[in-house]
Amino acid sequence: MYELIILFFLAAFLSIVVGTVAGFGTSTIFLPVALFFLDFQTALVLVAITHISGNIGAVGFFRKD
Repeated sequence: MYELIILFFLAAFLSIVVGTVAGFGTSTIFLPVALFFLDFQTALVLVAITHISGNIGAVGFFRKD
């Protein structure tokens, strides 16, 4: 069970990095990866949380400028 959770977080991290670097956006790659492990509603909530966290991080990072 723990191996599956670790594999999910590793796949999620890699998909977010690849989506960001490639310029597609994180949800383009992260949503299909999350759907492999979870149902649609849960995966969609996780993608939304990822986007909210990214936006809060960007606001915090660029707050001075």
